[in-house]
Amino acid sequence: MDAHRRRKSRPSHQPLDNEVEASVAAEPEPTLSPDAVYALDILNQAIGALRRHCERTGRPHLWVFFEERLLADEFRNRQGKTREDLAAGYPDKSLQFVDNGLTTAKRAFRRFVLEVIPRGLRDGTTSAERFDEWMAILRESNASQFNLLHTAYRVSPYLTPDCEESSSASLVVGGGVTEPRSSYGELAPVACDDELGVLLSFQLEQPIAEWLDPKELIRFVPVSSPLWSVPYWCPGSTGKARGPDRPLSLLTLVEPTPVEAEALGAIDLLAILERLKSLAKQIRRRTDHTMPQELAQLLYTTVNVIAFHRRGAELYSIGNAALAGNAQWFLTRPWFDDRLRPLFESSLGALADPSELYRNQGAEPLCFQFRTRDRDDTGEEPR
Repeated sequence: MDAHRRRKSRPSHQPLDNEVEASVAAEPEPTLSPDAVYALDILNQAIGALRRHCERTGRPHLWVFFEERLLADEFRNRQGKTREDLAAGYPDKSLQFVDNGLTTAKRAFRRFVLEVIPRGLRDGTTSAERFDEWMAILRESNASQFNLLHTAYRVSPYLTPDCEESSSASLVVGGGVTEPRSSYGELAPVACDDELGVLLSFQLEQPIAEWLDPKELIRFVPVSSPLWSVPYWCPGSTGKARGPDRPLSLLTLVEPTPVEAEALGAIDLLAILERLKSLAKQIRRRTDHTMPQELAQLLYTTVNVIAFHRRGAELYSIGNAALAGNAQWFLTRPWFDDRLRPLFESSLGALADPSELYRNQGAEPLCFQFRTRDRDDTGEEPR
């Protein structure tokens, strides 16, 4: 972005519905450019945050208005509903209700874009300048040449702990278990390898406080934990963020820094993994989104591998062979993220022979990294 700021001109800001459509002008390039990945990541995070915010605050109609009026052509592969069509769903409301709702959603979207721009790139610029810079990067990137703009619109809904879950068997790759067809009506485009790779990268780095309501997450991560970092403030905390420079994410659990590893030892890691496993089953079950099922299956596999390999805990009911089969299948995918590879590869032997987790009888797992500070049933600190 700093290099972009030095360019001699910046496109003027346009209404949101024209901005996204105007992002298709780019010369073909041999690979997806870093600018394209950055711009799509910001767009994906902002749209996902908007949807979950609207649903979490009891105003799902705001998301519907935003999606139908601004995203349907790209996201749903059809013409979006008109103002009149949307107003017809609210007989006691006028067209102004739709217009006001769309304006509110657009303002919230802009705010979420600004929030997810990395902190180091915010200094010395106004919010309007940051938004314009991001839009210019999106326009000038080559994302459209790879037909990946719609990738940013594959976001999951807001899912509470009591939402219906898919069966564990449906998370087994190639298990033959099908879920209800998408309620969207139109068939979602099948995700290609490039798209799955981009989405997986987004998923690994997405803050867990975006997947789960912070009020739910605080049950597992105490207020004092340094894992609460800007912009995801812990409810009830005060003062500046401290500790890790990135929010708690799936990648934090996979390859933590030394500071993060120490902080993970003071939280209820298994409870977070259990909740993320449930979330994967909920995503697999829900039909009102276009997240590829492979990513739900990968999330399920990843959190179970972490729990088994790092804690010796079996949170799954599909059996070691099925979990190992999932891990092996993902390792052969061209879109698999290399940041997951060491964990998955090292888990295969342990899943085939759990005794490999231990140096010798009675010892702790070789890969045991995150110690809890809770006492066990004997009242002693766990070894």
